[in-house]
Amino acid sequence: MKINARVGIITLLVIGLMMATVSTGFSAISMNIQVSVEREVKVPPKAQSNIRAITKDLILKSFKADVGKSSMVLAETKILSQVKGGFRCETRATFLYKKTYTAVMNLIRWNYVRGKATNIRTRKNYIPESEIKLQIKEGIKPSKQIKEKEKLIRAPKGKAPAEPAAATKARLKTGATQLRGGKVRTPWYKKAKGFANCPVGPSYKDAWNLTYYIAYVMHWKTHAAYYARGSAASVTNNMNVFKYGYQLRYYSNIGHGCPYGLVMSDGWVLASMVAPPPYKWGVVGAVLFVNSCNAFKLPLRAAFYPGNWARVYISGKTPLYVGRSEWVDAWFWYYGLAKHKPANVALALGIAWTTSHKGYPGTFGITGYAPSSSF
Repeated sequence: MKINARVGIITLLVIGLMMATVSTGFSAISMNIQVSVEREVKVPPKAQSNIRAITKDLILKSFKADVGKSSMVLAETKILSQVKGGFRCETRATFLYKKTYTAVMNLIRWNYVRGKATNIRTRKNYIPESEIKLQIKEGIKPSKQIKEKEKLIRAPKGKAPAEPAAATKARLKTGATQLRGGKVRTPWYKKAKGFANCPVGPSYKDAWNLTYYIAYVMHWKTHAAYYARGSAASVTNNMNVFKYGYQLRYYSNIGHGCPYGLVMSDGWVLASMVAPPPYKWGVVGAVLFVNSCNAFKLPLRAAFYPGNWARVYISGKTPLYVGRSEWVDAWFWYYGLAKHKPANVALALGIAWTTSHKGYPGTFGITGYAPSSSF
C-alpha cells in the first residue's frame, strides 16, 4: 500500500477535533458528533444533518448521568442501511469522566424514520468488537508476570514484518520460546532493546493483538524485544524498564492515562515516579509511544522529555478513540523500523492510514531531542 508522505504530514498538522459546546441544563461540555455512512447507502445531506441533531438529543436523554460526569463526549453515528421510511443507525458515544480521567463507551441502536428516532435500544459500558482480528499464536498468558526466564519473541531471520493490516490476513509464523542456558544472570529488563505492553485484557482486541505485533517488529529490528499484556503490564515491570533498561531503544504502551500518569494493571506510573532525579536510563535516548488520552500534556510529557531526554516521545494530545488509535501506534513502528522513516513522518503516515481506514483516531503530539530523525 502506497501512501503519499506529504499528504500524511499535512494530515498530522491539520487534524483536530471540531468541538461544539452543548448546553445540558446542568453544565456546559464539549460534544463532538460525527456522522458516517456505509458504502452503497445513499443519504441526503438534510437527513444527515437531522441525524446529527437527533444524536445529540439521544445522548443527553439516554445517558444523562454519564454526561453530567463528563468533561467531553465523543460520538459517532454510523448510518448502516435503509429501512422503510428512513435509515438504521448506530451511535457510539464515549464519555470522558472529569474526576477519574477514564473513558466509558455506550451504544445506541436506533432507526431514523420520517425525521424521528424510533426503536431505540441502549447498551452501557460497550466494548467494540475488532473489525479485523489478528490471527496470531498465543504468547505469554496475561496473568503471568515477566521474570528472568520469561519468553522472548522470535522473528524469522531476514524476513521483514508484514504491514499491520496485512498481518491480519496471514498467520504470523512466530513462536515463543523460553530463554535457554539455565539461570539468566542479567534480568530481562536490562537486556531488553524493545518492550511493548498493554495493561488491558483480551476483550480489547486491538490493544491486545497489536501489542504483540509491535513487539514482533521491535524484535525483528533488535533481536531482543519483550512484551507484556494484562497483569504482566505492571507498575514494577514498567518502572524496571524505565530505571534499569540500559539497552532500551523502543518502548510502546497501549492503555489508559492522563496528564499525571499512566494506568498499569496494578496501579499508576505517575509522572513524579518517572521524572528525575535520578535519571531513568531506560528513557534516555529511547523512542517511546504512549497510546493514552491526554498523556502528552504536562507534567507527564516533561518527565520523559526534557526530564529524561527521550529521543522521541509520542502520546495523545486529546482523548483517543478506542479501536482506532492503537492502529496509529502499530503503523508508526512499521514505518519507523521496517521502512526506515523519520519519526515525525512515520507518525503522520500512521495517522493518515488510520483516518482513511478506521476513522479519526484523536490528536497526537510528538517531541524529543530528535523527532525528525530516523530511528
